[in-house]
Amino acid sequence: MDNSRPWRDLVWAADLGPVEKLVALCIAEHANRLGECFPGQRRIARLTGFSEKTVSRALQKLDPILEFHNVPKRGRPGKTAMFRFRQKETDSPFIKQTSSPFMPEKNGRSGREKETRGAEKIDSQSMHLIKPFLEPIKEPATSKLSATETEIWKAFIDSVRNDIPSPAYFEQWFESLVPIAIGPDRLEILANKLTADWISRNYAELTATALKAAGIPDAKITWRPND
Repeated sequence: MDNSRPWRDLVWAADLGPVEKLVALCIAEHANRLGECFPGQRRIARLTGFSEKTVSRALQKLDPILEFHNVPKRGRPGKTAMFRFRQKETDSPFIKQTSSPFMPEKNGRSGREKETRGAEKIDSQSMHLIKPFLEPIKEPATSKLSATETEIWKAFIDSVRNDIPSPAYFEQWFESLVPIAIGPDRLEILANKLTADWISRNYAELTATALKAAGIPDAKITWRPND
């Protein structure tokens, strides 16, 4: 059972900046069914690619949906950080009453400092809500691609690299992807859930264009977890 799913949905529904949203998604990925998780700031920084200082600033802005506690370490002296997601309240102004994962910014932004340094600016593709298809398997297949499959994958990646708004975005989300099976109606990719979720929601049009460029326009992307 995917215990983190309701907490990831809570994060996607929240009116957050791109940095705060990615940090919150990283935390949600580790949450148990009670919304509790224990990833330290250093681990969050490593998983998101942000500095620990940026993560710390983002956490301060997540108080409306996230509690922070210092709790005793299990079987060891000292304290450890625990995050707990607050239960969703539909009347909270922090939870958007819309199906869109991002709330458009208003002119004269006030009340929330915009984080731009080291963060992704949300482009027009951010409004797509296609959910990643995560097929759980204990040991993902890693069969070697044929020459034809390699050519298709190269065309797909080249299209993404050419069309993505910034090279930094490509390095952050696409460079680590590993193809494991390619056919006319499918493209199976090995990736962690956070990356699959982010790409599926924010780069739906980009990947659809890349599939056409690769000659497999009808292929469905299947994300296989590597974590």
